[in-house]
Amino acid sequence: RRARPAWRTMASAPLPSPQRGGVGPLASSGNSVSGSSTSGSAPTSPAPVTAHATIGAASHDDAGQHSLAFRVMRLARPDLRSGCTMKCEVRRKGEHALTSVVGSDEGATDWSSQLQLNHPLEASGLDGSLILPQSFGNIQLGETFSCYISLGNASEKTVTNISIRVELQTERQRRNIFENTSKPLQALEPGQRYDFIIQHDVKELGVHTLVCSTVYTESNNENVLRKYLPQWYKFNVTNPLIVRMKVRTVSEQTFVEACLENTTSEPLFLDTVKFEATPGYQLADSPRAAVDRAILDGPLNLREYLEKLVLIEPKGGSYNFIFGLEKAPPSENEDDHNHNGVAGGSSGLGKLEIRWCKAMGDSGRLQTQQIQGIVAASKKFDVKVAQIPSQVSIHSLFTAKVWICNRGETNVMSCFVVLSTYQDG
Repeated sequence: RRARPAWRTMASAPLPSPQRGGVGPLASSGNSVSGSSTSGSAPTSPAPVTAHATIGAASHDDAGQHSLAFRVMRLARPDLRSGCTMKCEVRRKGEHALTSVVGSDEGATDWSSQLQLNHPLEASGLDGSLILPQSFGNIQLGETFSCYISLGNASEKTVTNISIRVELQTERQRRNIFENTSKPLQALEPGQRYDFIIQHDVKELGVHTLVCSTVYTESNNENVLRKYLPQWYKFNVTNPLIVRMKVRTVSEQTFVEACLENTTSEPLFLDTVKFEATPGYQLADSPRAAVDRAILDGPLNLREYLEKLVLIEPKGGSYNFIFGLEKAPPSENEDDHNHNGVAGGSSGLGKLEIRWCKAMGDSGRLQTQQIQGIVAASKKFDVKVAQIPSQVSIHSLFTAKVWICNRGETNVMSCFVVLSTYQDG
């Protein structure tokens, strides 16, 4: 059963209902890091925060200096509630399972429901209830980071001309995710808020900083002030899988072995694993060459669906794949030398694409860099016997068809084909 998204936040106050681009009552404030400046002054630099105290709202001290405050919450899926009590089925010899235990007194408490199984489904310990996550959780590389952002007016004044910008900053780049500077909000009345949702595919490891800033106009007595409010939220992105590659060349075939190791604390299901070969190579048949996406058509096909799933155990569980590569035949308009690479040199073999998902449906996509391998020394000529008689007579002529392909860089005007005798043993 598909679970609905839930909230993950560090604030203990009640959470507002999502309204994309709407205006509603302001939510309560929690704890985070923020800075402030008025018109003409530069924003302050972000202060360091811990990974678990990054998603919340403006602190009470900073909220008193500004009329507006951000509240950021991560959108995530809930978890299944499981019971920790081990139940059993009580039977007497020659009787069916007991459904209840009756006490000697009429007012005695019946504890049979906590110990005995009334239905086989109770053995799983799941009653169908969902639990909202109580922490921010972990963000894995390849996931889609979703955030619910609420900008509210916590003062008793009306603010106008509100411009909002949301950026995601990493060690390498700074990307703009949301901006309404071209069409700012006209006004926010006291107690109102503006809500919106952002999504971003996480493609880098390490610390990410979500920068939420707003510029607005506030009237104080007869003075009109233009204020700037930035807030920073930090979170860490970890790698869910460690991919180890080994390349071996045997004869004219190249084999790529991929070992996928689970580094998370929960099991991962491999949805799709495929090798995208570069032009000039094609995949050979292999029993563990790929994983196709398993689709559950109905409850009757549940067993077949579970058999197709590839499960990697948490904290060090691994699964191996072997991909066999062979040179693809060149097309008519393709240069043979560029197609097969330089003899004995290094060449890109392709990329490995991995799609994984967690127990509650959170999914992610990973793609490795170009896998390099040593290409076997290519021959100047490829010679294959296309047709030959099954029996020939001694000292008599016979006809044979031979296929010759020039793999060199220069044209060959003529060539000699020498047939040698072969004796078994």
